[in-house]
Amino acid sequence: MNNNKVAIILCIKDNFDYLEEQLDSIFAQDYKNFDIFLSDDSLTNAVTHILKKYRVTYLEGPKKGFAVNFISTLINIPDDYSFYAFADQDDIWLENKLSYGIDILLKQNMNNPNLFCGRTVLVNHYGKKIGMSPLFKKSPSFKNALVQSIAGGNTMIFNSKTKDLLKQVDLSKTVVSHDWITYLFVSAVSGKVIYEQEPLIKYRIHDKNLVGSNIGFKAFFKRFSIFYNGSWMKWINANIEQLNNIVLTDNKNHLEIFIKMRESRNFLKRLNYLFRYKFYRQTFMGEITLFMMVLLRKL
Repeated sequence: MNNNKVAIILCIKDNFDYLEEQLDSIFAQDYKNFDIFLSDDSLTNAVTHILKKYRVTYLEGPKKGFAVNFISTLINIPDDYSFYAFADQDDIWLENKLSYGIDILLKQNMNNPNLFCGRTVLVNHYGKKIGMSPLFKKSPSFKNALVQSIAGGNTMIFNSKTKDLLKQVDLSKTVVSHDWITYLFVSAVSGKVIYEQEPLIKYRIHDKNLVGSNIGFKAFFKRFSIFYNGSWMKWINANIEQLNNIVLTDNKNHLEIFIKMRESRNFLKRLNYLFRYKFYRQTFMGEITLFMMVLLRKL
């Protein structure tokens, strides 16, 4: 095992407008003990001219979507790193992103899967601050992870035990998102999840983002339409299928209750499961949305 060395998994596709700025911010980290594995899901290799000036390992992506790209790259790179981190192609890392997260992870039990993640500063095309991602104050847990992903993969750093756990993701089945499945798996086995309220990256919002900022009325109505049209139910189904691949100990009963809640045709029973076993989302509006999903059997 490399002594506290980090493998950074940077997955890209097509839009390279901000890639150099992102790479510059990674190489400007005050923590220098890392390697970068760049997995390219583009149809052409137009990015290779940019990479000549950077020390990275270039890989061909599987061309099966961003989530599979991240997880398959993680699974296939060497196991001899102490820590792993996901990175997007258009963000800007603050210079202490790695050192801060690793310092916190080193204080945890390294024999268990551990995950560090957090909030982001939202910036526009020019890198100017336009807001913040939602602030989540409730503790991370499996009961939360079943119904919500609390942090972007671009904020995530985790230990080798978490990598071992994620090897059990079945890439032949749907992977909703690499960040959600990471939060879900680590919390499912009662690993430590640390959510940092102070942002360590600048998350760029622009027209070509695959995932939006998750704030404001536009984002709320988008989420509402997703739960109303049945997409959310399909995502939960896919997550539960993935959970069948790992051994749950303390949380096995919670998963069984959650499945009963979803399958019950009696809305009073569904609401009883919700309130009795305290499945939850992080914000007031999120809790209202969850209540409506359970009430209308859209979860």
